[in-house]
Amino acid sequence: MDGAARARALTQAGIEVRVAASAESALAIIKELGDRAALLVTDVVMPQLSGRELAEGASEIRPDLAVM
Repeated sequence: MDGAARARALTQAGIEVRVAASAESALAIIKELGDRAALLVTDVVMPQLSGRELAEGASEIRPDLAVM
């Protein structure tokens, strides 16, 4: 299942999903959503930042954010 299919499945289950095209845009979305962001799902290998680096950046914004 690709990322778009996962996003559709989660949306159909009633979960609000935001898809980011880059790590930078993902961090901007997390900032925008604030406490409404509950989970970050990321790939391990990505252009510019790794998934671990994205998770670290996200935890600086939201220390309690779950990451998968």
